[in-house]
Amino acid sequence: MKYKYLLLVLCWVLHSFEHLHAQVRFSSATKISVLTCQPGNELYSLFGHTAIRLKDTTQLLDVVFNYGTFDFNDPQFYTKFVQGRLPYFVTADDYANFIQLYQYEQRGITEQVLNLPDTAAQAIIQGLLINLQPPNNTYAYHFLYDNCTTRILRWVKTGQPLFITKHTPIVPPNTSFRNLLHKYLDRANHPWEKLGIDFLLGLPCDALVSVEQSMFLPEMLQKGLATSKPNLLAKEQILLRYNTTIATETWLSSPIFILGFVALVWLVLARMASPKIRKVLDASLFTIVGLAGALLVFMWLGTNHDTCKYNFNLLWANPLFLLWWFSNKTRRFSSIALSVVLMLTLAGWWWLPQQMNSGFLPIVVLLLSRSIFYATHPK
Repeated sequence: MKYKYLLLVLCWVLHSFEHLHAQVRFSSATKISVLTCQPGNELYSLFGHTAIRLKDTTQLLDVVFNYGTFDFNDPQFYTKFVQGRLPYFVTADDYANFIQLYQYEQRGITEQVLNLPDTAAQAIIQGLLINLQPPNNTYAYHFLYDNCTTRILRWVKTGQPLFITKHTPIVPPNTSFRNLLHKYLDRANHPWEKLGIDFLLGLPCDALVSVEQSMFLPEMLQKGLATSKPNLLAKEQILLRYNTTIATETWLSSPIFILGFVALVWLVLARMASPKIRKVLDASLFTIVGLAGALLVFMWLGTNHDTCKYNFNLLWANPLFLLWWFSNKTRRFSSIALSVVLMLTLAGWWWLPQQMNSGFLPIVVLLLSRSIFYATHPK
């Protein structure tokens, strides 16, 4: 399924409107609309998508501008992606091709036709056409602040800069970026993906969002347009309708149960096993956790992913666990220090400035137990 999807996307880019350039003139009859695409079941589509459509019936032009495109063929694709340096760019494609892609994925699309003065509409149209031309067509993607949806929001604000107010009723007070991400992950029953995201994303994701900042998500922008004052919409209609099938989560598949079971088995084995087997088990545990902590440090200091900075998961996924491999003396003192840090982390788990995922609690308890053991049994 994924490979077919990627093939479709590549075809979409290859057949983009290459003849569109800054000299093209859409007529005054052109309708500008925002397309909000329903979330899919896969992680890459879990938060939905936004695009902008220009429909000029007098010139038979029906074009969709998409700010969510990147180059799969870049020889440094994975390196740039991990480092947060992968450039995204805008493409334009025929509306029929755009619809066909979402029909294939069985994801719904809602269209909101904007009611804008002619001067504002022409400014958006010409801006979009200029944006297609290199080097204007690339930008530094940021998941929370500069993505396919926030780019469309900027164009809407070009037409009506004051349509967003702090009273726009689309997000409850005291809502953080992480709260909004959890809403989608919980709704789609992706507990393990939620666990991974909560592990990688640090304190910046716990910042409270303003009404405008919440519109980094397609659904939030759609709600903002629907409740705009003055009213920005000439019409709202559903272009594609699909009922999303969501797998039912069971307690057996929850991270806290699975990791709790693993931690319990580990503790029993560590107690019953011979000293040699116990050391192998604990060496494996501390190495995995230490390397996980090293990954967090790399994501913080070695990449452009500023949402991964100041990550409080480093309190328990600590690179200092790698000191276990050194001398008995080093092992003892690091175990004492880590035991203190882990006890304080558990005591303040629910009061830390970063919202911590409770699925990790069994692992933290396991680490504390084994750290105390080596603090009191250094050899």
